[in-house]
Amino acid sequence: VSATTSEEGRKAGALLLEDERRFIDLSRSPLWVSQEIVQINPMPENSIVAWPASSWIKFCYLLQPKAGMSQAACHKTWNMEHGYLIRRHSGCTRFARYIQNHTLDDELNDRLRESRGGPPPYAGLTEAWFDRYDLVKILGDPEGEGARAFNAFLEDEKRFIDFTRSSVWPAKELVFVNEGMV
Repeated sequence: VSATTSEEGRKAGALLLEDERRFIDLSRSPLWVSQEIVQINPMPENSIVAWPASSWIKFCYLLQPKAGMSQAACHKTWNMEHGYLIRRHSGCTRFARYIQNHTLDDELNDRLRESRGGPPPYAGLTEAWFDRYDLVKILGDPEGEGARAFNAFLEDEKRFIDFTRSSVWPAKELVFVNEGMV
């Protein structure tokens, strides 16, 4: 709150926005506030990082609900049903971490969009971590239990995700501040 109400916070926000305009197409880049719902997470917290040189890979999936489905219904299906399906098959698919970020119905989203001139937010973002060697092995056996589970995930997603307005990509992480390492 002080970031938008104090003079110092407003100045810092203006500097950040000015810098972002140098390399981000703000009119095509949504920004939103979300609630993180952890479905699968190893302990200790954040012990898996997809460093550039590691075999860990993270998939980011921005999603929108199917036409005619409310965001609330999409969130419920995604969290309660799809999340359960992912957890149930996490052993054979070797999910190392699975986190859903559900967009909140918050006035701050409108203020962020107005300040940046950006589009409406997505319904949310999924983050899924795998060891790339495990993933290659699983997907290399199309008749195996893991590959069949991934097909079940896709079939389930068709119930609540509009694929034409959603996108997915693999990523690595660049960690700027790592409070867990000395």
